[in-house]
Amino acid sequence: MVPAHTEWKSRQVEENYVDKDGKLHSFYRTENYPEYVPDHDVPYVTVGVQLYRLVCEVQT
Repeated sequence: MVPAHTEWKSRQVEENYVDKDGKLHSFYRTENYPEYVPDHDVPYVTVGVQLYRLVCEVQT
Protein backbone atom coordinates (compact mmCIF):
# COMPACT_ATOMS: atom_id res chain seq x y z
CA MET A 1 0.00 0.00 0.00
CA VAL A 2 1.30 3.40 -0.98
CA PRO A 3 -0.11 6.11 1.31
CA ALA A 4 -1.77 9.23 -0.05
CA HIS A 5 0.68 11.97 -1.00
CA THR A 6 1.21 15.00 -3.22
CA GLU A 7 3.36 14.91 -6.35
CA TRP A 8 4.56 17.95 -8.27
CA LYS A 9 3.65 18.01 -11.94
CA SER A 10 4.48 20.54 -14.63
CA ARG A 11 2.77 21.72 -17.78
CA GLN A 12 3.54 24.11 -20.60
CA VAL A 13 1.31 27.18 -20.67
CA GLU A 14 1.10 29.37 -23.77
CA GLU A 15 1.26 33.13 -23.19
CA ASN A 16 0.43 35.75 -25.84
CA TYR A 17 0.98 39.48 -25.98
CA VAL A 18 0.80 42.26 -28.51
CA ASP A 19 3.78 44.61 -28.74
CA LYS A 20 3.62 48.36 -29.33
CA ASP A 21 3.72 47.78 -33.12
CA GLY A 22 0.63 45.56 -32.97
CA LYS A 23 2.49 42.31 -33.59
CA LEU A 24 1.30 39.22 -31.77
CA HIS A 25 3.97 37.29 -29.90
CA SER A 26 3.58 34.00 -28.09
CA PHE A 27 5.81 32.02 -25.78
CA TYR A 28 5.52 29.05 -23.46
CA ARG A 29 6.30 28.95 -19.78
CA THR A 30 6.49 26.02 -17.41
CA GLU A 31 3.93 26.00 -14.63
CA ASN A 32 4.41 23.67 -11.65
CA TYR A 33 1.41 22.50 -9.63
CA PRO A 34 0.73 19.96 -6.89
CA GLU A 35 -1.38 16.91 -7.66
CA TYR A 36 -2.98 14.79 -4.94
CA VAL A 37 -2.41 11.04 -5.27
CA PRO A 38 -4.78 8.91 -3.13
CA ASP A 39 -3.87 5.66 -1.38
CA HIS A 40 -3.32 2.83 -3.83
CA ASP A 41 -2.10 -0.74 -3.82
CA VAL A 42 1.01 -1.80 -5.66
CA PRO A 43 0.58 -5.31 -7.07
CA TYR A 44 3.40 -7.72 -6.41
CA VAL A 45 4.11 -11.40 -6.80
CA THR A 46 6.15 -13.71 -4.65
CA VAL A 47 7.90 -16.46 -6.58
CA GLY A 48 9.46 -19.46 -4.90
CA VAL A 49 11.94 -21.85 -6.43
CA GLN A 50 12.72 -25.31 -5.16
CA LEU A 51 15.74 -27.21 -6.33
CA TYR A 52 15.70 -30.99 -6.17
CA ARG A 53 18.75 -33.18 -6.04
CA LEU A 54 18.42 -36.17 -8.32
CA VAL A 55 20.52 -39.14 -7.28
CA CYS A 56 20.99 -42.09 -9.64
CA GLU A 57 22.46 -45.31 -8.40
CA VAL A 58 24.26 -47.45 -10.89
CA GLN A 59 24.42 -51.16 -10.15
CA THR A 60 27.14 -53.23 -11.71
